[in-house]
Amino acid sequence: MTKVEDAIVLECLLEVHSTLSYQGILLRQASDVVIALTAIDATIDKTSALAYSRRQHVREGAKPAIASAAALILSDNFDSVRFYYESTGQISSWQHVLGVLAKRNPTKSDGGPNLTGIYSERIFESWKRKTISGNGLLKSGIYQFFRQYLPPFPNGSVPSDSYDWTDPLNRCVICKLVYVDSRKMECIVITSELSVYIGTMFISRENILSAILQHDTETGIVYRFTSMKLERNLKFYSGLCVKNGDKTRRPLAAQCLYVMIPRSHVDLYMEVTALASGTLPIARIGRNSVIAQYISENPPNAPYDPNDPDWSRVKFVKNFPALAKMVKPEFGSVMFPESFRTMDVKDISSIGQTVALKPFRHDGKLPPPPLHS
Repeated sequence: MTKVEDAIVLECLLEVHSTLSYQGILLRQASDVVIALTAIDATIDKTSALAYSRRQHVREGAKPAIASAAALILSDNFDSVRFYYESTGQISSWQHVLGVLAKRNPTKSDGGPNLTGIYSERIFESWKRKTISGNGLLKSGIYQFFRQYLPPFPNGSVPSDSYDWTDPLNRCVICKLVYVDSRKMECIVITSELSVYIGTMFISRENILSAILQHDTETGIVYRFTSMKLERNLKFYSGLCVKNGDKTRRPLAAQCLYVMIPRSHVDLYMEVTALASGTLPIARIGRNSVIAQYISENPPNAPYDPNDPDWSRVKFVKNFPALAKMVKPEFGSVMFPESFRTMDVKDISSIGQTVALKPFRHDGKLPPPPLHS
């Protein structure tokens, strides 16, 4: 690019960076811009990049590399950049920026910019770039997460005891632990059964975190899939989790709330770190461990009895004031809903005999039903 084109790109990024993101990093601050620029091109001097992001003097020799990286960020956020200029009425400025970005890509037959070329280049550039970790949005550490749980009572029905299971406050809550390493983008989940799931994480360009974890059992492998939207400075995260696997008859889906445990819980961090490093064998996780002190147990397959020791480490919505508020429609809707499973094949067969779910067509011109022999 020429010096004029460099200047256009550099000014554009400074003007719109707070509305952009780059590989999981929201470019809200000058330091975020520096991280993104140097991640694209490791030869960019951080001092020069920081001076640029703060609108300070930048030596001429450093500008081409910074401008090239800035152009890539702008191409990566093409729609956001266009929306900014169009919504602020700066159509002429947008045309200048568009001309510079389009120059780096093939053009259509009518001479206009080929946006497919821009996005294709992004794909190849992504392959070349070094992976960026989740440190910018997701702090490494231990998180405790919560979800609702309805016990599988005997005979598949709620027992007729004195405990009102229909009250949202009386529903069971599962509390588990997840250890996150946002530098390696790896994670470990410790379940209510004290089973350990090993997983890997990925953060999309829209800052959506996805994780896949697996646990090997004697009867096969069980999988968990988790996804959530990442933002800075949240008190807790809300994510969706799906569980299935070799011994799961039907997938289970639930909203999970993730709360980071401060590092002042030194004994917990020591034990979980030993587990993550392989120093503590997985088989040694027991009920008397520090880890188990932060994990609730699954309810026993029996009616509720507060005097039964098997119920002593089972937690309920009412034990957590914040969750108790979330299950009431005080905010306009229930914020912490029950988990759910896919329909059982028996239920589908039963409903299908009386109420058939059929495809629709707007004009009503459906073909006749097939003839059955």
